[in-house]
Amino acid sequence: GGLVTTDSGSSYLNLDARTAQDILQKLMQGISTFDSEGTQPVLLISARLRQAFQKLMVRYLPQVAVLSYDEVAPGIGIRNIQMIS
Repeated sequence: GGLVTTDSGSSYLNLDARTAQDILQKLMQGISTFDSEGTQPVLLISARLRQAFQKLMVRYLPQVAVLSYDEVAPGIGIRNIQMIS
């Protein structure tokens, strides 16, 4: 499992159901912190993984924005709520 890049340059996550469920569960736990504060969650991820995670988030957690580190403007403050590994 992992990141698969096609000949056309698009990418997707090839994860078994258990791993995908584990990732989504951890993301939901982190997002619950935002819900209680009334703020917008953002998943900040490497550029290499961004497209694949965007597809996953649109399907299961559409309220979560997915950005790569390169897309964050200089001077924007980032508060880390949870790191998922």
